[in-house]
Amino acid sequence: MAIISICGFLTASFLIPQNSYIIGTGNKNSAIPVSAAKLLTASLFQLTGAAAEPSFSIQNILILGVPGQSNTAPFLTDTIMILRTVKEKNTTKIATISIPRDTLIEYNGKPQKINSLYAFGRSSSHEQGIDNIKTEIEKITGLEISKYILIDIDILEETVNQMNGINVWVPQDIYDPLFPAPDGSYRTFGINKGWRYLDGATATKYARTRHDNDGDFGRMKRQIQILHALKNKISAMNPVLNLPKFLKILKNLNDHIKTDLKSAEIVWLWSLLKNINTDNVRHMIIDANQDKNLLINAEIMIGNQKISALMPIEGMKNYDKINLYVKNWLTE
Repeated sequence: MAIISICGFLTASFLIPQNSYIIGTGNKNSAIPVSAAKLLTASLFQLTGAAAEPSFSIQNILILGVPGQSNTAPFLTDTIMILRTVKEKNTTKIATISIPRDTLIEYNGKPQKINSLYAFGRSSSHEQGIDNIKTEIEKITGLEISKYILIDIDILEETVNQMNGINVWVPQDIYDPLFPAPDGSYRTFGINKGWRYLDGATATKYARTRHDNDGDFGRMKRQIQILHALKNKISAMNPVLNLPKFLKILKNLNDHIKTDLKSAEIVWLWSLLKNINTDNVRHMIIDANQDKNLLINAEIMIGNQKISALMPIEGMKNYDKINLYVKNWLTE
């Protein structure tokens, strides 16, 4: 998981926004994600007030991470995950479902990878991009998506550099010989266990790599960790004495994180996740594992290029087996 690419975390990645602090507002036609500034500012001054739990017991939050404008394919959703929360009596159960970015889908009558859906729709509008991928994820999983969070990974490098680096605890050695490079090649990324002071570039690689024992969930935890470190450092700033830097950071957040979660829902989600024991979180990946028998490896032509992808075992657009697997897994 990235985003989070947040996306990361956020998320994502990009992607669960432990310290993303975004406000979503909308007009009569649609929910339009806008400024991160109000909720972040309120959080820094402890003015957020009580969290508001959702009015229904089950939430399926779609978390998307994109690489960002500094990459050659800035709007491909390389992290696609559902964060599911289920309120039962005095507890809330949490599960994650990851969908491979190489999953083969049909778009406008042609085969495409699922990670391209947001990019295709975004050429018309952000909302259309979200609707594209949200609709397909609902078909694949059989789950109704409640909300979404999208984060691009550029936020990490820019904000960490604006704060002159962050200090994080690396819980295990990481060695990734296949970290994606901007030119489409690969580079080696490694970092040793222990306290490390990270600049923006290193923090971004640390957040994006999948090479640890926890896979995608490990990546999500690292993105949360970095956002948490950023929040702590930003909180220590004097917003009056450091006003120019403070405003730059707020603009940066606004430019790189989008969601339709309301401010009170963000506070609720943060309060739920901040002290989470990951041993109590269930994780499922829809993949080509033979035991699951859900997806198969396939080679297809997209334009003039042959690509490797993952196709539903029962054929294009046939998600019945995946739907059933997800349903049974969630009721175990």
